[in-house]
Amino acid sequence: MKQFFVAMVTLFLLGSCNKNPDITADYLGGGVLKDSSIYFPQNYLLSVSKPNPTAAEAVKPVIITCHGYSASTYEWSEFRTWSAGRTDYLISNVLLAGHGTTYEDFKKSSWHDWQTSIKTEYAKLKAAGYKNINFAASSTSCPLLLDMLHEGYFSNSTNKINIFLVDPVIIPSNKSLSLVGIVGPVLGYV
Repeated sequence: MKQFFVAMVTLFLLGSCNKNPDITADYLGGGVLKDSSIYFPQNYLLSVSKPNPTAAEAVKPVIITCHGYSASTYEWSEFRTWSAGRTDYLISNVLLAGHGTTYEDFKKSSWHDWQTSIKTEYAKLKAAGYKNINFAASSTSCPLLLDMLHEGYFSNSTNKINIFLVDPVIIPSNKSLSLVGIVGPVLGYV
């Protein structure tokens, strides 16, 4: 009886989901979002603010921060604020394609588009002469970076690349890794 009830609830839920929900601009807070990184990229992208690094800047660690699904550069604003005035590393905040503008832009974009934003900033920094490029990713950006690793995107890099994953959206293929769910809260989901 319990299995029948679960099956009926599942069928009801699946049948009642609308694949194209009627989401209006009012529902999302009134239309166009205003992510500052769109209007002032020089405040967020290192490739724009320092396209010609000095020899000292070129060897400093660069941290490209990548936000999660439906988020924006705001997700890393606390880190940017905390890092203000630091001279031992540089930060570049990437806005994933389709994010931070309109719902229609977001709806039209795919994970490949999101990943392109990361690849573009990395390529520009590398071409500018930065030698120590690293990543801090959260949520959905984590699998985007892992896919880049899997595809060999960084294979030609002569420098070590550090990748820091925060609250990754990843399902392990090794089921014994499910114990991370128990230990994760203790570690702060890092």
